[in-house]
Amino acid sequence: MVGGRAAMFALLAASFLSMFDRQTLPPMLGAIAGDLGTTVGGVGAALSVYSICYAASQLPWSWLSNRIGVVRVLRVALVAATAFTVLTAFAVDPVTLWVARALSGAAIGAIVPAGLVYVAERFPLDRRAHALVNLATATSLGMSVAVVIASVLGPLGAWRWVVLGTAVAEAVVAVLLLRVQAGPRPPAPAPMVRSLRRVLGDPWMVLILALVLVEGAALLGIMGFLPAALAHEGADPVLAGVVTGVYGLALIASAQLSKPLIGRVPPGVLMLLGGAALCLGFLLLVLWLDVATVLVASGLLGFAYAFAHTQIQNWMTDVAARDRAVGTAVFATVFFAGAALGAALGAWSAATGAYRWLFLAAAIGGAAFAIGAWIGRTRYRVRAG
Repeated sequence: MVGGRAAMFALLAASFLSMFDRQTLPPMLGAIAGDLGTTVGGVGAALSVYSICYAASQLPWSWLSNRIGVVRVLRVALVAATAFTVLTAFAVDPVTLWVARALSGAAIGAIVPAGLVYVAERFPLDRRAHALVNLATATSLGMSVAVVIASVLGPLGAWRWVVLGTAVAEAVVAVLLLRVQAGPRPPAPAPMVRSLRRVLGDPWMVLILALVLVEGAALLGIMGFLPAALAHEGADPVLAGVVTGVYGLALIASAQLSKPLIGRVPPGVLMLLGGAALCLGFLLLVLWLDVATVLVASGLLGFAYAFAHTQIQNWMTDVAARDRAVGTAVFATVFFAGAALGAALGAWSAATGAYRWLFLAAAIGGAAFAIGAWIGRTRYRVRAG
């Protein structure tokens, strides 16, 4: 058994795959629909089902994590994800696809909240933000790489191979986690209902949940439809995916830029900057939708995730310090409920071609996030440290 750096590497790899698994389908909607003999809207519904099951799985995973520990939960989740991703690859009709994606979403749902709890339990608040930046970089890089690979291979009819490759990677990370020291089982936790009441009764947590709902809809739900929107405007599907891939590069660069600012610039200001970038990126696409603007917007969205999401995660771990596993589960539930909302709006836009209305809604949400996060975090006083 190993720990320390090996454990963080396995955690980062799992986080990468959690977003890679999620984001491979949107750029391949047309290819999958053609292969299964259905409509783009029919396949797009699988995205919403995935997000709903992902969000709904958070509290059950939290309950299990409180009893067997986060490392053991990650092992179980990745083994299950491997099996259900294989089922996705062999889907022969829309119903099988929906079922496979629902089960995959429920399994993958364990990864991000378990990672947040792992980091929160092992790093004090002043060092936690840096670790969360690395975690966010891994998840968003997985999202970006998935978009590029799916955009290139989807039009070639290789969507099943993309999904099978994901399953193989999930199996490899599951094996890596077997070598990570799981530690003792947690002591008897507080009753779930009591923890939920404390978490949901905290006004600061309610504000955070409102903010992260908007952020999830924009950055996880709607952002995944940028290649489809660009292709709808006549761009080559492969080029559309590659251009959107700049998101990951921008996120990596922005994440490194944000590290020296943590502790020097107030967290509220960092979230204000991230929210402003989120608003500006989508507003740009409302005004002009072409390769150049998607390139710039993708960079702005990468900046937004690196600056805003890591800070709101860190904020949440302090607000919910007393009930961290449950608080993290609720946080993730709402984040991915927002993603489900964004995916549903995106699927409607893909079926109707109304992408500019989709991006306008995201821009308005970004402005609300920027203002609300800045005011709230500025007034908040650290509790646990």
